Amino acid sequence: MISLYDFYLLYIYPILFKFYNIKVVDNYNITKLDNSVIFISKHTSHNYDLLIGLITISLYIGRTIKGLGHYFIHYACPHYKYFGILTGNKNNADTLITNNQPIWVIPGGAEEMLIAYNNPSQINWISKSGNYRTGFAKLSKEYNIPIIPVSCPE
Repeated sequence: MISLYDFYLLYIYPILFKFYNIKVVDNYNITKLDNSVIFISKHTSHNYDLLIGLITISLYIGRTIKGLGHYFIHYACPHYKYFGILTGNKNNADTLITNNQPIWVIPGGAEEMLIAYNNPSQINWISKSGNYRTGFAKLSKEYNIPIIPVSCPE
């Protein structure tokens, strides 16, 4: 029996890829990744930065990238676990980095996407709860791993 991930990769991804035509550019810093790295993206209103972007770069580098998402994502989209998206917390991040796993984060997630709809070139580093969205930067500094920005134009 084929897994949901393989079904998506074989049948759905090629169709979506034709519509979005994602290209990897300025790729000199993502070739031959053997250690952990943090890919950071801004959430777009089209959502191609989620599964399509994550899978495109995973295929490009030849390694599965694990996404770290808000805990609510597993209630709203329970199938995301089959695509390697885990709850974004310090314990999961530490485990992934210790195992040299590439990570994908979208600080602010859907909240940032809704704000960005009116101001697409602005990033809000403070959440509605008043906290700074800097966990990925702290991880990078703690483990001395690079942050690679990913841009998905609207």
